[in-house]
Amino acid sequence: MALPNLGLGLWLLACLALLGWLQSRIARHVQLILLLAIRNEHAALLAFQLLFLPGVALHEASHWIVARLLGMRDLEISLWPQRQRDGSVRLGYVKTERMNLARAAFVGTAPLVAGIVLVSVISERLGLNRLWTAAAAAETIQVRALLAEFWQRPDLWLWIYLLFACSNTMLPSASDRRALPAAAALLGSLMLGGYLLGMLALVRTALGGVAWSLASAASVAMGITILLDLLLLPVLYLLEALLWRLRGGQLLRA
Repeated sequence: MALPNLGLGLWLLACLALLGWLQSRIARHVQLILLLAIRNEHAALLAFQLLFLPGVALHEASHWIVARLLGMRDLEISLWPQRQRDGSVRLGYVKTERMNLARAAFVGTAPLVAGIVLVSVISERLGLNRLWTAAAAAETIQVRALLAEFWQRPDLWLWIYLLFACSNTMLPSASDRRALPAAAALLGSLMLGGYLLGMLALVRTALGGVAWSLASAASVAMGITILLDLLLLPVLYLLEALLWRLRGGQLLRA
């Protein structure tokens, strides 16, 4: 997508906002479907955890690895689900020592970076990046050929499942989001320092191509995730409505 720098930045922010909304909708409807199907709150919570386990493991492992690389010790990691007081579900956590601004920024944003990398790798393996490019260029013949190749993959549904589980758990959690102001402050400080030292233009020239490539890859990865979720949501709505009718409007066993 040939977007200017500002346009690409705004596109990424819009993707993040939409992904946040879609992730909350997906989680809510999947939880309801499992609860209606199993009719036991604890068993449904465990099933929800198992469904998203690859993504949860990636999310918490990225926290843990970055924290260790930054020299933090006495880390505690858990992949056991817990329902919070507000009704939300915490699928896992990593407890760390108190962090300064820079460490909080790196640790808090690690799952998003790891998730985007994994989505990009899976998309490349499935040929979704080529399909995205061909569709953006309106190359109808190429799109048809790539779609035919896509549906013929023997391991297609395994990769789609991993894409679903990991992409819908890569966004920062409520506790992670507390590090986002720190990340913005760190980036702003670096840019201000570069400007004051007269190095901003030099850095932009040296790293501009790399930054553009990374941002473009992130935009495609998030675009593919958004498309997958938008295709899945109607299926979840229909399945949930069907289960409500079958259960006579009762969520749990009487």
